[in-house]
Amino acid sequence: MSALLSATASKSASKLSHSQTGPEREVMKKYLPFGILILALGGCNWLQVATTSGGVLRTPYDPTIAAKEVTWNEARVVRDPAGAIGWSQLSAAYLNLARQTDDNALAVKAEMAARKSLALRRKNNINGALRLAKAILEQHRFQDSLFAAEDGMKIDPSNISAHELHAEILVELGRYDQAWKEYDRYNLASTGLNGMALKAKLLELDGKTADAASILAQAAYKADRNWDMSREADAWFHLTYGKTLSDEGKNEEAVAQFNQAVETNPHDFKSMGFLARIDAAQGNLEEAKSWALKSVGITPTVEVACLLEDIADGEHDAEDSAKYATLVDEVSHPEMYKFLRDPSSMPKLKPHTHDRLYAMYCADHMKNLPDALVAAKKDMISRQDVYAFDTMAWVLHQMGRDREAKPFMAKALARGTMDAKMFYHAGLIDASLANAGLARQELGEAVAVNPDFQYGQGAMAKAELTRLGDLKG
Repeated sequence: MSALLSATASKSASKLSHSQTGPEREVMKKYLPFGILILALGGCNWLQVATTSGGVLRTPYDPTIAAKEVTWNEARVVRDPAGAIGWSQLSAAYLNLARQTDDNALAVKAEMAARKSLALRRKNNINGALRLAKAILEQHRFQDSLFAAEDGMKIDPSNISAHELHAEILVELGRYDQAWKEYDRYNLASTGLNGMALKAKLLELDGKTADAASILAQAAYKADRNWDMSREADAWFHLTYGKTLSDEGKNEEAVAQFNQAVETNPHDFKSMGFLARIDAAQGNLEEAKSWALKSVGITPTVEVACLLEDIADGEHDAEDSAKYATLVDEVSHPEMYKFLRDPSSMPKLKPHTHDRLYAMYCADHMKNLPDALVAAKKDMISRQDVYAFDTMAWVLHQMGRDREAKPFMAKALARGTMDAKMFYHAGLIDASLANAGLARQELGEAVAVNPDFQYGQGAMAKAELTRLGDLKG
């Protein structure tokens, strides 16, 4: 038995050592011996002592790892500025930190590093090409990222990761049928967890939410048991599964997944934001504020700042309401707010990544509607997915332009996506057009899919149904 344990530990140590780089490897080296010791001493009981709830021995959470990876790789390219691999690795490090902090400037740095890598060497540099496409995608420059992914496929036409990324970008652009064809043609199911997440997303868009949730449940289970996966990546699968459960109206199950994500990655501000939104929609406002404040304390987002503003409005707290309304503007227009604080920093004329969120925020609050329409149009120019059509329809409805809104709403619902908020928007548009029967059907769908889909709006959907005679009391 001891020989077997020793061999197992040796293989695990070798695998972990080769799968990590820079500071991550140092952390693994530091803590892996303790895991091996527990394995040797505890035999079959070692899992109860040294693993996460998913059954995998992981290093303690360290929020500085991603920043250390950036520093380590920055020093590497200084030592070897002509090394294409070094620049590619630096791009990956910037991109990882950008995703964890929602910092668009880091995504731009990731793009620049990837371009440097490709300038030094294109042949066999598929990683550099894919990191370029991912860095551009992170900036929500969808068409540019598609071109970059297609360039990667020219470098290595048989690379399955290139085709997978290409399909993911097609989904973002709203080209769902093309994405399905790519998925089937290149057998993207074979790519493991990423392929599972891609299929789940396509299924959910086609209204097959339960099927999507089943796949994501399997993916989260496998992620928990993957030795090579970072805490942030593992948490992402629980976040994604939780979002799908919430879309099904299974909010208690969704809460369990979001909590698991936060346990795995204590800086998962997105999962905290979802916990805040569910609590608020269910009337648990103190818990909602607690989660929301934790979320914006790590990384402010439009959705959570908006929620805090709405809660403040409900509590007649004008000071907090104004504070969080300003935070929404600052997150939505970071270049402009930087200029207001420092007039020497002139904002550049380039699209920011929050057009859709800002347009929806303005429409929900019936303010700055001309600006919201501009943002919705910019969003639709960049991609024509179901949510772009929904955003445009909702803005036009709030401007009293329901006849213009109707065709956009029809496109948003065309694939059968089971989204309570979209059904709510459709119901109010049809109610305004005096299509009472259709409005009752759509509002009924919203309440049936998820009665707590958004703070305030779930109650408004029920109230409108009552007005239309579908509910009594």
